[in-house]
Amino acid sequence: MKKLAIVLILLALLDIGLTLIGLSLGATEGNPLLATLITTWWGIALKLFLTCGVVVWCALRWDNKAKLALRIINFIMLLVVLNNAIPIAIYYYVLFTS
Repeated sequence: MKKLAIVLILLALLDIGLTLIGLSLGATEGNPLLATLITTWWGIALKLFLTCGVVVWCALRWDNKAKLALRIINFIMLLVVLNNAIPIAIYYYVLFTS
C-alpha cells in the first residue's frame, strides 16, 4: 500500500511539472476545471493536497477496495503523465534534430 501511495504522489508531481513545461511551450490545459488553477501556486498546492487526501483516505481504509482504487488511479495518472511527456519529447526531438 505504501508503494502505491508513493507512486501516486510521484505521478502527481510529474503531472504538475510536465503540465507546467507544456504550458510554457504553448500547450493548453485539457481539464477545464484546472485551466485557471494550474498556473497559480495555490492551484498547484490544491492539486497536491487533493492527491495526498486520496492517498490518506485509501491508507486509512486499508482494504482490497482501497488498493484497487489506488491501482486504478495510478494507471490513469500514468496515462496522463505519458500524455504530457510524449508531446514534449517530440517537440524537443524536432527542435534539436532539425
